[in-house]
Amino acid sequence: MKRLVFLDVDGTLINGNQEIPGSARAAIREALAAGHTLIICTGRAKPEIYPFLWDLGFQGFIGCNGAYGDLGGERIFADLMPASDVSEICSWLEENGAAWLWQGTDTLYPHGFFLDVFKQDESEGGVSGDWSGFLRQIEPALDWSVPERALKVTFVFPKDSPVGMAEAVERFGDRFCILPGSLVPGGFHDMSELTAKGMSKAVGVKAFAKHLGVDLSDVIAFGDSANDREMLEAVGHGIAMGNHRDGIEEVAAWTTRSVDDDGLAFGFRELGLIK
Repeated sequence: MKRLVFLDVDGTLINGNQEIPGSARAAIREALAAGHTLIICTGRAKPEIYPFLWDLGFQGFIGCNGAYGDLGGERIFADLMPASDVSEICSWLEENGAAWLWQGTDTLYPHGFFLDVFKQDESEGGVSGDWSGFLRQIEPALDWSVPERALKVTFVFPKDSPVGMAEAVERFGDRFCILPGSLVPGGFHDMSELTAKGMSKAVGVKAFAKHLGVDLSDVIAFGDSANDREMLEAVGHGIAMGNHRDGIEEVAAWTTRSVDDDGLAFGFRELGLIK
């Protein structure tokens, strides 16, 4: 049986050093050769996806936690937040000392110290791993202005700030979806991600499955963190990576090994996607 498979990026396809294990490369190529349909499903925007991932042959892409999707390079959906929302959120974040990155369909809009989080070593308060390749990857897509409309915003507060994700939820939670990000910079409050109310990777997965005429009970998805929760719940076979966090194992069908312990290849074999 040919399967529809959705794969998260950070912590699932690639590790903290922005590397894809050789076993995962081989498993993806074998699964594609067997006729399965593999779709990237990530919190990242399209400009944040490395060429070495596209080169593996993925047929489609869901980005910004379900707000954007294309298949074979053709856009299927794009749920852009209106200018009034972007302006309101930016004003509140700036008033409270936050840095942010807005994600558009083809452009990234950073503000303040946001990119510094990826330039600093973990010992200096940044995120763990080597993100130099990520910074080179996104550089051509950067625009330091405030976008008119956007798909999603990721934001972070200084560690000594009295404001964090809880206050953002209190301020905007009734109108927007706010989740903890998949990264934890040591010198800052945890990163948070904001999208339109009701938006999630599950929204994108359901839209793809409907577009392709595939029943959700036959769909497979792999993920490791909070923004994967709804996706793993929505599909018939939701698999948590061994390096999972945010309690997503509670909604997963089962847990494979970690990303650096051949977790994706092991999961593909257990599901019969590859031999």
